[in-house]
Amino acid sequence: MRSTLRFLCSALLFVLVLSHALALGQLPKPPVLIDYGPIPPELAHPGKIFLANGGADSGLFPTPFSGDTSRGYSQFYKALDTSGQYRLVSGPAQADLVLVLQSCAPKVLAAGNSDIRFGVLPFLKLTIYDRQTDSPLWTFSQPIRFAFHQKSHDRKYDQAVDKLLSQFEAITGVKTTPRPTPKPHS
Repeated sequence: MRSTLRFLCSALLFVLVLSHALALGQLPKPPVLIDYGPIPPELAHPGKIFLANGGADSGLFPTPFSGDTSRGYSQFYKALDTSGQYRLVSGPAQADLVLVLQSCAPKVLAAGNSDIRFGVLPFLKLTIYDRQTDSPLWTFSQPIRFAFHQKSHDRKYDQAVDKLLSQFEAITGVKTTPRPTPKPHS
């Protein structure tokens, strides 16, 4: 009798601990608050913006990502343009800020191998330059998470573009309307 009671108490405690752990895993994570250092005043209220296509490193298009090397540039430009919050210009000479968006696939040495083997860790990089001085003011990078299937790769690429735009909005203090998820490229 005593061992049965001990077993039931242990089982009940285990179920309570397990259900509590599962419930904690389902709670939304609090947002990460970023406390930036001094922000260059040119970023506080961006005037005219020129977005340049920094291209893409080899090995990213058409696989694992659909489209071509201008995909990130096209999506970012469209999001800036449709927001109505930014004044986009057609050339850098008319701009206050020059933004360069690049899809990157750096080659890294695989850890623990004596021979050289390379892997791809793709990310998007947005660098903001002051047009008058050609000085970089700020750089953001956003990793493109790993996926197994083409549609998942494309969705994660779109999410990375959207996160870059959110970072740009946060640093400039400009809020735009929520953006619909882009349709997959073919």
